Amino acid sequence: MIVATQSVSQQQEQQKNADKPHLSASQIETFTTCSLKWWLSRRHAPERVASTLRFGGAYHKAKQVYYQGRLEGRDVTHAQMMTAYETAWVNEAKRYPGIPVVYGKKETEENLRDTAGRMFEAFLGSVQPAEVIAVEEPFEIFIADGLPPLVGAMDLIEIRTTETGRVLWIVDHKSAAKRPTERSGPHKDQLVWYGIGVARNGILKQFGLPLGLRFDVVTKTKTPEVISLEVKPTRRDAERLIARTGVIWKAMQAEAVWPTAGWWCAGCGYQKRCEKWPKV
Repeated sequence: MIVATQSVSQQQEQQKNADKPHLSASQIETFTTCSLKWWLSRRHAPERVASTLRFGGAYHKAKQVYYQGRLEGRDVTHAQMMTAYETAWVNEAKRYPGIPVVYGKKETEENLRDTAGRMFEAFLGSVQPAEVIAVEEPFEIFIADGLPPLVGAMDLIEIRTTETGRVLWIVDHKSAAKRPTERSGPHKDQLVWYGIGVARNGILKQFGLPLGLRFDVVTKTKTPEVISLEVKPTRRDAERLIARTGVIWKAMQAEAVWPTAGWWCAGCGYQKRCEKWPKV
């Protein structure tokens, strides 16, 4: 049964998951993007933290507070979302005390706060009626023999009623610097995992409804846009993702890592160590 909030037992289960061999969608994505960054992140604190990473964490927390309120039958105001953002911004800094935040061109803590405020206004003006089922719902997925479980938490599970009937939606919240498209938007693997998870852990059977998977994106532009991107994975997508994860896990175990250059290097927190590769 899906519960409304994280219980003590759920929190203990998440800690247990953190202490045993496991995979996560973020681990797999990081390894795929730059295996050396994945390796370094498991052994060293970052040299610096990109403002985008800190902003994303604070934005995500504010969205969580909003939907938790909806789940409990409470209205959550713009001011309350801003308070959640500001608190999370401070808490994000506590994760890596003394490590500097690197801001983009023309970025400051103050104008990022203003950006968050505009984003929340756009979000609140676009929210559609739905029955919130769970917020930050933890999960553990058996992938295949010989692989550790994949663990994580689904941002939002909700039921929406449309002209064609009720749909159970698994939603992941994202912020973006510009308007995303199907090709330039978030990588769909994360939602493919969620689809596999709800099919295997009984959630889909519990509700007996068609499943929808989507990213809800709010842009950080001067006039923020709210965009929903639906993901419709095929059985082949799931099969290939599981097979690829098996290969990635073997590479992780063998510590077969190397630097991969790309746009992500500008915000990487391990540039100095990366420059020393292969002597890191």
